[in-house]
Amino acid sequence: MPIPHQPTRTLAPDQVDIWLCQDETVDAATIERWREKLLSSEERSRGARFYFERDRKQFVITRAMVRTVLSHYLPLAPTAWQFNANQWGRPGIVQDVAQGFSFNLSHSGGVVMLAVSKLPVLGVDVENTARRPAPLDVARSYFSASEADAMYALPLEQQGARFFHYWTLKESYIKAKGKGLSIPLDKFSLQLSTPGQISIEFADGLEPEPEHWRFSLFESGIYTFSVCVQAATPAHINWLTFPPAADGQSAPAGLSATLLRQTA
Repeated sequence: MPIPHQPTRTLAPDQVDIWLCQDETVDAATIERWREKLLSSEERSRGARFYFERDRKQFVITRAMVRTVLSHYLPLAPTAWQFNANQWGRPGIVQDVAQGFSFNLSHSGGVVMLAVSKLPVLGVDVENTARRPAPLDVARSYFSASEADAMYALPLEQQGARFFHYWTLKESYIKAKGKGLSIPLDKFSLQLSTPGQISIEFADGLEPEPEHWRFSLFESGIYTFSVCVQAATPAHINWLTFPPAADGQSAPAGLSATLLRQTA
């Protein structure tokens, strides 16, 4: 795969590009090439510490994906990127060239999701819903009272899907804030009572402008995806496949994501 040293893609101010990579589409030779040619020595050491081969593979995909995709938007080679993390562990880019640019990652059971945008506040989450049954019994520990009540009021056969809707939406908000679980989970509630719509409510003035938090919820087979941005208008979301073509103009994502709900 040719590695660009100059940007090949652009972003509109309200645009979010979401890149997806399914682990099964990447062969062992490619994984080894990415590990040796793209990853830093520190990343190679971290990746080697995973016990299971599937986790070592997904780690390489994730790091190679971040480095390669960033170089399609910003003028640094994939091997040049340097990363840091805030006090809650949210990753960021060291170089000033990335000012005004944001990215966020999520991975689950065979797929890696990478979102990039000029919107400064961005969070995403993906969950493989076939990997385990929805742990409905923990809802009152991880959801607000209104979310748990709304989920348990549904027919039992619908509760599992609703659990993962709440779970990924809440995760995307927490990741957008970049403060991890220091944000009390019972201080914000996603409202899904209106078909096709998502809104959020905050307790104790946690957010002064709740109307500026915008969510999108998607589904593709066994995967549920959530996107959260802070913006005055809805984001325009593009789905793309990793690895991209040499010119960065990827075909639509191999996973066909269906929009379930969105903040109006």
